[in-house]
Amino acid sequence: MKLLRSRLLHFLAMGALLAALAPRQKDDSIVIDAPRVTAAIEAEQARKGASLTPEEKVATIRALVDEEVLAREAQRVGIGTDDPVVRARSAERMRASYAATLPMPPVDDAEVTAETMRLVARAPERVRLAVWFVARDRADAARVADALADADGGPPKAIDPPPIPDGAWWTEEALARVVGREAARGAFAAELRKTSRALASTWGYYVFVPLERRAADPAELRTEATANVVEKKKAAEVERLVARARKRYRIEVPGAAFVAPSAKGID
Repeated sequence: MKLLRSRLLHFLAMGALLAALAPRQKDDSIVIDAPRVTAAIEAEQARKGASLTPEEKVATIRALVDEEVLAREAQRVGIGTDDPVVRARSAERMRASYAATLPMPPVDDAEVTAETMRLVARAPERVRLAVWFVARDRADAARVADALADADGGPPKAIDPPPIPDGAWWTEEALARVVGREAARGAFAAELRKTSRALASTWGYYVFVPLERRAADPAELRTEATANVVEKKKAAEVERLVARARKRYRIEVPGAAFVAPSAKGID
C-alpha cells in the first residue's frame, strides 16, 4: 500500500510538472477584418467630409490596431471586457494609464520658447474695450442704445452698469462666450476709438468702443506653451509604449491590403 501510494504521488507530481512546463495556449493574434476596416474608413471620411489619402487610411487602420492592442493589454491587467464600446474605453484607459505612469519629461527653454512663438503666431488679436450697456427692461432701451452708438466714442450721459468689466482686454472668442457671437463680432469690427453699432444680447444692448489693439504677449502664453511641450513629449512616449505592446501580438489586417500591401506601416 505504501508503495502504491508512493507511485500515485510520483504520478501526480509528474503530471503537475508536465502541466507547468507545457507551453501555455494564449490568444496573441489580432485580426482586423475587412468590414471593420471599411466601416472605420467610411466613418473617418464622413467626419472629414472628404476622401482619405492613402496615408490617412493607414493612420485610420493603425488607430484600429492600437485600439485592439490596448484593449488586449487592458484585459491582460484585469480591466478589459468583450463589449466593443467598453473595449474602446478600456483602450483609452490604458493609454491614459501609460501617460499617468510616465515621469515628468525634461523641458528646455529653447523648446518652450519655440512653442511660445508658435502660439503667438496663431493667437487672436487682443482688444481693450470700453463697454456701454443698456438694460433690456428699459422701455426705451433700443432707442437709448442707438443714441449711444451715435455718440462717436464720446462719454454717454446716461447708462446702466455694464455686466462685464469696462476697459478690459478681450479676444473675440472670450467675449463671444460672455455676450454672444454676434455682439462680439460687432465689437471687434468697430474702428479704434469709435463706437460700435448697438448690439443686442439676452440681457440688453451693448455699445463697445475699441480703445487699443495688440497681438498676444508671449509672457501670457508661456505657461500654455510649457504645458504643450510636456504633453507632446508624453504623447510621443505613450506611442512608444503602445508600439512595444503591439509587438506582443501577431497582427493581421486583411482589409488593409488595398491600402498598404502586407499591412506595411501598420504592424
